[in-house]
Amino acid sequence: MKLLQYNTSVGLPELRQKLVKKMAWHDKIKTDNDHVMLTQGAQQGIDLTARLMLNKDDGLVVEGPTYIGALAAFQAYEPTFYEIPIKEDGMDVNFLEDTLKTHAVKMIYTVPDFQNPTGAVMSLEKRRQIIELANKYNVVILEDGTYRDLRYSGQNLPTIKSLDSEGRVIYVSSFSKILAPGLRLGWLTAEDKLFKALIGLKSGADIESSNLTMSIVNTYLDDNSLENHIALICNCYRQKKDAMLSAMRKNMPSIAQFTNPQGGFFIWLTMPKNFNMDKFVNQQQLSKSGVLITSSTNLYPSGNIKNGARINFTGESLANIEVGIKKLGQALSAAWDEQIKNKIIQVG
Repeated sequence: MKLLQYNTSVGLPELRQKLVKKMAWHDKIKTDNDHVMLTQGAQQGIDLTARLMLNKDDGLVVEGPTYIGALAAFQAYEPTFYEIPIKEDGMDVNFLEDTLKTHAVKMIYTVPDFQNPTGAVMSLEKRRQIIELANKYNVVILEDGTYRDLRYSGQNLPTIKSLDSEGRVIYVSSFSKILAPGLRLGWLTAEDKLFKALIGLKSGADIESSNLTMSIVNTYLDDNSLENHIALICNCYRQKKDAMLSAMRKNMPSIAQFTNPQGGFFIWLTMPKNFNMDKFVNQQQLSKSGVLITSSTNLYPSGNIKNGARINFTGESLANIEVGIKKLGQALSAAWDEQIKNKIIQVG
């Protein structure tokens, strides 16, 4: 019956202790039980941080493109968004510094490991530069480590939080991508002042995360190695990523570009700048044929970049990946050919 009672706002102590150890060995984050809070997924950690940090018109830096769920959380507080272009090695730091010099910014939101949606990994040099800039301009960083555990190649890099000497990084992550999304269980860690404020907001939002869910996860981790489980799912997702890339190389039109991520969930597809992915998705009615992609329009606060798409390779079988990518490639080729044909007719 204890499972059906209330716990504390910060969550089950035994599970928080496991996360302290996990963050120490995998993420190089030094923290303790008194600075870890269990949340309703990483999404709640993002929302609580936004509620703490942002008022109407406050400056908020995000990567362009960025996580659609974070945008939804931030937009509720009506900040002024500053989009920083993302490159293969992460956020454009020169662009970021120019933004911090010329605008009042309260917070930077970043997904440095296998970024959602591009799959990019921020270089170690850029991680150091970003924390230095945050220190210089007195900005809080919200670091989203949701995909960090899902590395298929290359070497782990330290979290930005592990480089933080001034206590200005709030780190959020989740069990959704490494155990099950339906659990709706994540966590955050921050230093004293920020953490105490976040506890108050958590208590006001929902009192606590589900004691039953926390206990289920804690019991599972008592009996199973999280490290071994992550290795297992990484092997599965690596095969799916490779299958999707192979299918894309065979089926995508020659003008399409796409990434080869070292981890995470997503491949980022780019068409020429004058291609409207939103229009393409609606006209082709892709969802009716079982093909789901997220167009880039929804992944920028401005909605101005229309030629990209996020493709998730983790949720389907190898056979379905092959079929789905073939359908997508054929539809893109046909749409591009039609666009070229119409342009020739208009010019003529």
